[in-house]
Amino acid sequence: MAGIPNQVDPKVIERMSQMSVEHWDKPMKEFLQATEDMLQNLLLSQLDDILGAWKQTALFTEVTSIVNGFLSRALIVQREAAGRVYRLENVKPITYNGTALQQAKTEALEVIQEKRRETRVTKLLKEQEAKTGQDRSKKVTTATDAQLGEDPYRQEIEVMGVRGFSILLFFTVGESADTTG
Repeated sequence: MAGIPNQVDPKVIERMSQMSVEHWDKPMKEFLQATEDMLQNLLLSQLDDILGAWKQTALFTEVTSIVNGFLSRALIVQREAAGRVYRLENVKPITYNGTALQQAKTEALEVIQEKRRETRVTKLLKEQEAKTGQDRSKKVTTATDAQLGEDPYRQEIEVMGVRGFSILLFFTVGESADTTG
């Protein structure tokens, strides 16, 4: 906790963001390699379509060499740029989707609040059953907010929503890292 009600320490969010990108290196390299292969095949195929009749000439050899050289230099630059971004993101995350994070926190809080309400309703109904001696199956199995009153643990539940999301994110990141190899 950051010491501020309903706020998660920014370092926790930063660490979870780092954990979510730690495993990006391998898929990034595979993606870059597949893209490079596809681009090279496309360019050489186009070259063959256009200059295929001159395949046995110095012109074709020279143009192929120029295309391969250009492609190699361009791809080195792209690999280096992707590596820099990966290292930066891994050391100090800069990609942050605050809207998605807030939505996920809200959804986690709603789930916790719903379960808390169900628990409070069950407790209230059991208390009423004990007082009246009536079986719960013969009466209403729900309660209004007025009957429940304000939850004495409302603030704690809200904090649990934030922390619950953080824990959920931690496990989700861990699972996704395990499935990517």
